[in-house]
Amino acid sequence: MNSVIGMSSLLSDTDLSREQSDFVQTIRSSGDLLMQLINDILDFSKIEAGKIELEEATFGLRECIEDALDVLSFAAGAQRVDLLYLINDNVPDSIKGDAARIQQILLNLVGNAVKFTSSGDVTVTVSRVEKEMAPGGIRLRFSVKDTGLGIPLD
Repeated sequence: MNSVIGMSSLLSDTDLSREQSDFVQTIRSSGDLLMQLINDILDFSKIEAGKIELEEATFGLRECIEDALDVLSFAAGAQRVDLLYLINDNVPDSIKGDAARIQQILLNLVGNAVKFTSSGDVTVTVSRVEKEMAPGGIRLRFSVKDTGLGIPLD
């Protein structure tokens, strides 16, 4: 999978027609999604075995969200769905945690929202939850809202 993703990135940097460029972008997006699926399956195995480990590194939240949305932008564009995000003012841009897990969750939630939204938009909102945490720690709430058909109440 890494080879497919890497080679499609290299190919996209060459002189291509618009149609060829669209094909390469589809290959890249599909490769990214398949890689994510493989990682999800591996993570489920780790969770079942009680061996999941979370990273604890400082990263830019805005960049993390944009990277996740970039993976889904081609699929969203093909359906004429806008991908938007809003980070509330009280949320710091630099946070400490597991950026890969946040992206994984966003890819799953936003991917499902895009899949079931035929037009309109999908919006990710990040807000700070004012609950007591360890000193220096914060709790964030990520919500995904779409203009899709929704889930029937029954």
